[in-house]
Amino acid sequence: METSFAYLADGKLFFKEPGKDIRLVESAFIQQMLERQQKTRDRHDWKSQGMGWNLTRGMNPAAAEQMGVRNVRTCAIASGAEGSDLLYVINTGTVGGLFAWSKADNSERRMLHRNGFSARDLARHPVTHKLALTMSADDGSSHIGVMDFSGRGVREVTEGDSLDESPSWAAGQEGVLLYQSAGIGRNSAGFISARGSYAVIRLDLTSGDMQTLVEDDAFDYLLPRQSAEGTLYYIRRPYTPIGHGPVSMLTMAKDALLFPVRLILTFVHFFNWFSMVFRRKPLLTASGPPKEAPDSRYMMLWGMMIDAEKAMQSKDGTKSLVPKTWKLMKRTVDGTASELASGVLSYDLSSDGSVLFTDGVSISRSVGGKIESVGNGKMIERIVSI
Repeated sequence: METSFAYLADGKLFFKEPGKDIRLVESAFIQQMLERQQKTRDRHDWKSQGMGWNLTRGMNPAAAEQMGVRNVRTCAIASGAEGSDLLYVINTGTVGGLFAWSKADNSERRMLHRNGFSARDLARHPVTHKLALTMSADDGSSHIGVMDFSGRGVREVTEGDSLDESPSWAAGQEGVLLYQSAGIGRNSAGFISARGSYAVIRLDLTSGDMQTLVEDDAFDYLLPRQSAEGTLYYIRRPYTPIGHGPVSMLTMAKDALLFPVRLILTFVHFFNWFSMVFRRKPLLTASGPPKEAPDSRYMMLWGMMIDAEKAMQSKDGTKSLVPKTWKLMKRTVDGTASELASGVLSYDLSSDGSVLFTDGVSISRSVGGKIESVGNGKMIERIVSI
């Protein structure tokens, strides 16, 4: 039986009901923030008019987004409760908020809104409705926070110099959280210079007991979920250390020789991109037919930067934002692990026992060991079953 689902794509929220087309959920709060930003830019236009250098005035919304003008994004979603169908977190860089949306009347309700609220990932307990989310710190670390459904009383339940992310509530257990965690290392200036592999952690909020469920120096284990019968689901990807190792003299000499060429290419591609934004036509035509707009995007996915444009240029003709080495796994209570699908960026467990997942472009469902296609999108970052 097909169920409803929602997903985030490039900071926008989409919703899909059985038998209906995918719809964009337009937030009134986001629209107000964008209009406010535009008015602020308009008031200060005189500062740039004298120099003849105003990149954003008169620009169409799509081009403005390409320029990075839009920094208001939906960054976390979860299934709703108490008259709402969806919960989501919006970040503006300075102000953040938690919102609830109802499909019945397309209404948006503001649950939490304040300066400095910066959260990612969102999970609602199916019984108590308590919310778990990822709280970002100024020093680059992140921890798990818990709060009531009302949006009041945010309390951090993990600590340390680590990346604690993607919390989920263990099904059938009132106060048990699962999350992914990786230790981080810093240089003498205090900046993050290293990240360990992600492990799956189980935290009992009542007793305070913490247990590592899955860990391996060779792999990252991401997005843990646990079903009522105790089966553990997660994404497994090869671990890649961040930072740079020793650089050889040959590499340094090569970089020095190629620096002028790379500098010229940087200017050429910048002005070509500039022409694409404003004239919708490229300066460079040797690379093939003109494109409608620049489509290069970068996505940060759990400590790893993904070049979306490069990822979509697969040799076998298939399109996916992540490689086949990102595998969706399930582990039964006896410890037996098996692969459900490969090339998985995000997934969620549905109430009917199926598993909904995406590779960033296509959306599929695993039912009884069989995989069926349920939709398509673009630049999908997160998906949740409703």
